[in-house]
Amino acid sequence: MADGLREEWWQHTAHQMALLANCHRQEKRRSTPFRPDDFNPHRRPARTAAWPKVPIQVLKQVFVDQRVR
Repeated sequence: MADGLREEWWQHTAHQMALLANCHRQEKRRSTPFRPDDFNPHRRPARTAAWPKVPIQVLKQVFVDQRVR
């Protein structure tokens, strides 16, 4: 129960921080507005795309032979 309360407080604080950051945001430097999840340490960032799968021969060329196509 204490964890849920702590996350709720962080969500409230994150909303205030996003509001303040968006008030002082320079649109030339950052075109997208801040979101509360940018400031909340309990929210996980979105997963990035997985590494592309390549044959072992390509890895050997890059890392062992040090050749890049």
